[in-house]
Amino acid sequence: MGNDGLFLGIDFGTSTNYVTRWDAQKKVAVPVVGITRQHGGQNFIDNIIYYESVTNQVIGKLAFEKGILDPFNVVEGIKRKLEYDNWKQRIASIGQELSSEEIATDIFKVIKNRVEGIHGGTPVEGVVISVPFAFQSKERQRIKNAAENAGLNVMKLIEEPVAAAICFGLFHEVVENNRKEKVLIFDLGGGTFDVTIFELVRQFDDTIRVEVLNTDGHKNLGGKDIDDMLVKKFEESIDGYELALISDERQRRKDQLNLIEEAKRVKENLALAEDEDAFCADLDQRRVLEMEITLEEFNKWLIRHGFIGRVREVLESALDEIEFEPGDIDRIVLVGGSSNIPLIQQEIEKIFGKKAESIRNPGELVGEGAGIYCGSLLDKSLNYEIVTKISHAIGVKTTGKFAPLIQRNSKYEAFSDIRYFSVTNRTDRRTKIEVYQGNSTDITECSFVGQIQIDGSKLPESQIGIQLGTDKNGIVNYKLYKINESDPFETGRA
Repeated sequence: MGNDGLFLGIDFGTSTNYVTRWDAQKKVAVPVVGITRQHGGQNFIDNIIYYESVTNQVIGKLAFEKGILDPFNVVEGIKRKLEYDNWKQRIASIGQELSSEEIATDIFKVIKNRVEGIHGGTPVEGVVISVPFAFQSKERQRIKNAAENAGLNVMKLIEEPVAAAICFGLFHEVVENNRKEKVLIFDLGGGTFDVTIFELVRQFDDTIRVEVLNTDGHKNLGGKDIDDMLVKKFEESIDGYELALISDERQRRKDQLNLIEEAKRVKENLALAEDEDAFCADLDQRRVLEMEITLEEFNKWLIRHGFIGRVREVLESALDEIEFEPGDIDRIVLVGGSSNIPLIQQEIEKIFGKKAESIRNPGELVGEGAGIYCGSLLDKSLNYEIVTKISHAIGVKTTGKFAPLIQRNSKYEAFSDIRYFSVTNRTDRRTKIEVYQGNSTDITECSFVGQIQIDGSKLPESQIGIQLGTDKNGIVNYKLYKINESDPFETGRA
């Protein structure tokens, strides 16, 4: 891999994508402008894709506009779908059902082609892609697969709050030499909510050390949930109108896209104003949405729907697990567009007794940090020591319960101790070991990672030793042992 090509940081978000390019001369990550050329080169790209044909797809605002007229060929919010094993959507224009990974691949392809086109055909040689801290091995692998299938060389997956901390630590002189600070990254994006507590220090040799102390979050809590809440309020305000009861599927999808877009606009404007008018014409049976929403009403809805309560629970849990008091946190940094909501910021101040810091546009920190980290992999004069830890324990299913082998907050790129389990069903030709990830002994509350399939002829007589580990991207690997033998008889990826 040479250094003559393009090296990118990609913040692949639920609602938007943000792409930066490493400028080796200036040693900065700069936004790639013009990916959605039909809209004046805006930096944020709506994470929505429209399929014109097998060979031609459009992303961003234009995809939304085309989708309004042709809702059977548009997909939005694909990042949340990566969690589900069997999720597919039929795309009429190509006559196929596509998985979330395949759709993400197509989005990455458009990004790659547009970036290369903007830069005169210079190839993209490497990328660092951000993922939520709450993403588990399965989602991480699917994001990586999607990018690689699009022809991208994935140098590293980086957790979104870690990327934000890198950006925060490098470009803002917030830490005196050899003085440690505890920084809480509050990352409330379109679809996920991550809270990560770091210890951040700029050392005497100018090395920036970023160590994760704890993380918590909710992978299904974000701006999209607020959009859905507002859409429900819109429905209630229109006499006799309910999306679910619209029999014409094309009209229902069209109305849904229009109302979601209006909800996003209202939500964003209420971060700046005391009231906002919602308006949407040409709904089913020529109905029209006309509704005035005050900031006071909006705040009441956020509280009543439990949004603020869930945010508070995550913050308190992140502190309690490492026996921190709110006063132990030196700085709170806002990341993600949804962190602009005034009530969210007021709740943070109420808990910590200090205002959260918003550096430039919170939505840019992750993409910029991913770009900077991409640069650090190429330029060793950018000294980083980044210590990341897994957010969920990793283990196996045994007697119907979850048995963790790798504990939460363990470091990446390490294997667990060997743990031995009794061998059952020796008559089976193949034996399966199910690997899960989670923070509960209740297996139903954990996420399935994958299966280790063992040929029955290889099974030990009485006990099998299992060792689990993670690579630099948080993807799970395994080693299997016979008792009293130091070398594994089988290795692989779970």
